[in-house]
Amino acid sequence: MNPVSIFPVPGLPEIVNGASLATLILDGVQRLGLALEPGDVVVVTQKVVSKAEGRVRSLEGVVASPRAIEIGNRIGFDARHVEVILSESVRIVREAPRVLITETRHGFICANAGVDRSNTGGREFVVLLPERPDESARRLRESLRERSGVAPGLIISDSFGRPWREGQVNVAIGAAGVLALRDYRGQPGSGNRSVSVSLGQLAGRVGVGPI
Repeated sequence: MNPVSIFPVPGLPEIVNGASLATLILDGVQRLGLALEPGDVVVVTQKVVSKAEGRVRSLEGVVASPRAIEIGNRIGFDARHVEVILSESVRIVREAPRVLITETRHGFICANAGVDRSNTGGREFVVLLPERPDESARRLRESLRERSGVAPGLIISDSFGRPWREGQVNVAIGAAGVLALRDYRGQPGSGNRSVSVSLGQLAGRVGVGPI
């Protein structure tokens, strides 16, 4: 069994639209006295990717629909924020005070469609999930390859709550150059019984250590 080392990348600035994440990551790795090597995996938080891709929206220009106003009044939430959540969702799964559990257009089930108002660079801004997280991961991986000569595995992670559990866990919402799933179905298990349902989420296990 090979050991695994995790290195947080230091010195990253506030990310803005158009920022070169590959350059910032490689500069941070260099400050650690390290360099990317074959077999490395880079984990980047969703918010960093979204900010660099311009997936930030000002609430000042959002006009809340009657439905958003009704929901906002019911759950005690800014109706403009609700309007953005609805625009990023295909359905509402559940309502609770100050939170909507929705299915996003990507197919994720999460709080507020991933539309986040914290650490956005301003009180009237929200950050949305990347439109195509796997494509975002592929582009960033290619940018790292062009600049370093090494194409690491690339995972985009986000923090999700889980049903009936307190707190959040990091999950992989986008990946490139890594085996995201491992299918154990049909393989022998204990007691001479074959595994029938297990599908291991490998990318999510690595995604617990984002920069």
